[in-house]
Amino acid sequence: MGRKARSREGGAGGPGQRADAEPRPVRAETAHPVPLGRRILAGGLNLSGVLLLIGMAPVWPAWYDRLLVKIVVCLPAIWAAYVAYDERRPGWALILGLLAVGFNPIWPLPLSRGNWVAVYVVAAAVCFGAAQRFRRSVPGIFKPKPRIP
Repeated sequence: MGRKARSREGGAGGPGQRADAEPRPVRAETAHPVPLGRRILAGGLNLSGVLLLIGMAPVWPAWYDRLLVKIVVCLPAIWAAYVAYDERRPGWALILGLLAVGFNPIWPLPLSRGNWVAVYVVAAAVCFGAAQRFRRSVPGIFKPKPRIP
């Protein structure tokens, strides 16, 4: 049997593969590996969301609210806002920038305890959503190609 006869019969794999055969599925881990910095950013945002949900309980001392929650929420929010700005995602950059400003430990917002609980719920949802967003994407794929005049 010659080479052309074998390719017409549709052997398994190779250049003579039939058109109706399904291609092999590509595993998600090998298609676009997520860089370590992205995993750390997503972990920091998830940690921020968990600390915000834990911080809603009125049993914590004042230092927990002022120091731990504000710093642990502010730093990943600044980093994620920079990454969103770098990827040209202005909505995420604005939301995360406002989150960083609202939770900064240097000039805290003068809100009552009840208002902070409502802010914690919204901020935890933003942190979890941003963690899912930044965990999945690879940096730089949304940037347009540079214009050459």
